[in-house]
Amino acid sequence: MGLVQKSAKEEFPAATSSGTRRQYTQLTTEDFMNYIAASMQPNEAVYRQLKAMNFTMYTATNNVKNFQDIALAAQSSLNGGDFKPNYTNVSNGYGLFGSRYSETVSVTAFEAAGLDEIACGSITGGLNFAPSPGSIYFPYCP
Repeated sequence: MGLVQKSAKEEFPAATSSGTRRQYTQLTTEDFMNYIAASMQPNEAVYRQLKAMNFTMYTATNNVKNFQDIALAAQSSLNGGDFKPNYTNVSNGYGLFGSRYSETVSVTAFEAAGLDEIACGSITGGLNFAPSPGSIYFPYCP
């Protein structure tokens, strides 16, 4: 099952020290459906139609990740976060040199099979999403 039409595929440029490269991310259908199910509560008084989705991807250098890992470890230690570790990747000084980037993609074209799976599938079927307009079950799943 594909949720998004192939023409809506997105690639994200990422600048590196050696130039620009393409970044790809893959999300399985099951992971996506489980995310929707965990993010919404069933509500019989609500009728949902999927019109658009925004996906935001974040990326950062390994130095930013290392800093966050150390800071998280310090916060969850026995001293309750009172100790602040000195992390630096700067020669002859202290500090963090790194970069972060985010990109948001809006998707507005969905395949009928994807809409039907969200509406009538076993994972998200109880959330009252409408199936595709061409479905024999439209506007409600059985």
